[in-house]
Amino acid sequence: MVLERLSEHIMRPDARILEICCCSGYFCALVAAMNDSAQVFGVDDRASLIQRAQTAVNTDIPQHADRIHLAETDGRLGLPDFAPLTPFTSRPPCPKSPASSFANSKSAVVSSCPPALKTALTNS
Repeated sequence: MVLERLSEHIMRPDARILEICCCSGYFCALVAAMNDSAQVFGVDDRASLIQRAQTAVNTDIPQHADRIHLAETDGRLGLPDFAPLTPFTSRPPCPKSPASSFANSKSAVVSSCPPALKTALTNS
């Protein structure tokens, strides 16, 4: 369902997608597999998950490893150095989730988020 809602953004030839709270990197891998030219970024605040995700990407889908970029950081901060990115999260909103703070965020990532996607994420 998440990927269906994002398909118009994922399938763009110049797609630059950010998964917030990427955990295992599963959705990052799916996005990379859906669009062979997409640059996919995943962030999570747990170093152990990022390490496992990077190992899985390098081992299980090495053909996409050069297009999947994983980083340990607070998802609410995004990755402004790599903006513009289309952000999404497959996690349900909670008080600390990036989705609940999109409306008030000044992050370069969120400010580059298409309005319809921002609305979909903040209302999910």
